[in-house]
Amino acid sequence: MCWALIRSAMDFFVNISSGEPIEYTPPNPHGVFYGFSNFYYTSSAFNVSKLIPEQLDSFNQSVSKRCSMDWNEVESTDDSYYKAFRCIDGMFLLHALGGMGFTNNSKNQWTISFQYQVNDIFIGWSLGYMLDKSSSFISSYYFTRYPYTTVDLIVGMIVLLILSLIFAIFFAFTCSACSKSLRPTKSGYTNIT
Repeated sequence: MCWALIRSAMDFFVNISSGEPIEYTPPNPHGVFYGFSNFYYTSSAFNVSKLIPEQLDSFNQSVSKRCSMDWNEVESTDDSYYKAFRCIDGMFLLHALGGMGFTNNSKNQWTISFQYQVNDIFIGWSLGYMLDKSSSFISSYYFTRYPYTTVDLIVGMIVLLILSLIFAIFFAFTCSACSKSLRPTKSGYTNIT
């Protein structure tokens, strides 16, 4: 059931905004990659510090074994505060890696090293920074920035309202002056001067 929920939440073959199916081809990653933040903690819980294509099946079996345990077994084998989340985290990690092309395929030669620190520097903050930057790229792409601020718009509306009132008063005064200068007679209007 958990696999089905994760697959429906992270379906790489469905457009997020419209819900329509799309044709998605996962990339073929090559080289060395680093996993950090939640990937590091999840891999540590399953005693994996480095992952290569040949180890993916054993990692999948470890996650499946953990997810098939009942709660008493989990409590006896894990004293971590996050023990309740390890199953879903492992499934999420496997599904995310599969969607990004990290599969047990002979064409792919990749290595993922799960790191807590690089050169004694904690790297967890960089995930938030990257997500912030990537979301700002998306928002600047989809949304057009309006060149005026809210204060400019309010001032413009007040000026427009004042000009409209001045025009209305001038129009009313002109109509009033014109109607006083013309008097009706039997043959029509005459101008009294």
